[in-house]
Amino acid sequence: MAFADAARRTRPADDRRSRHEAPTAREFRTREGRAGGRRDAPRPERAQPDAVEPAPPRRVAVDLLVLTAELRVVRTYAPHGLRITGVVDPGARRHLCAALDSIAEVDDDVLLDLSGLEFLDLGGLRLIAGFARDRADRRHVELAGLLPHLRHVISLIGWDDTPGLRLGVAGAH
Repeated sequence: MAFADAARRTRPADDRRSRHEAPTAREFRTREGRAGGRRDAPRPERAQPDAVEPAPPRRVAVDLLVLTAELRVVRTYAPHGLRITGVVDPGARRHLCAALDSIAEVDDDVLLDLSGLEFLDLGGLRLIAGFARDRADRRHVELAGLLPHLRHVISLIGWDDTPGLRLGVAGAH
């Protein structure tokens, strides 16, 4: 309060701020002014729902087949196939094999989206090539988003001629 008195003495009487500050200060000094202020007003109670409403149905169903610390495999339906993200190393090969088995009976071409793949070892590549070879009599397996160095390895080994295997659009890595 002493500071406010000192400030009033140093300001000229016709100062614009003092004309506006004085009524505001009086308003908030009174109990009614504090209770009527926006911050101090009690909040209206929110109505609580009686039951939780279900979420609206999604347009696209996500079928998560594999989720480990380093590998995620999601089944896709348009087109049929898998979206493989992460790392396929010796520890993850069994998961990749199980995911490939889940789409083995599809009677259409299969697309393996490898655009999110960070690493694929030779054993994982051998699984994919074997999967394509086993389906060659029915349909193709297309590798989309293939990393350029993996495309190069497939060509060096000669697996780009594997029956049933098509190398699709390369990834941007």
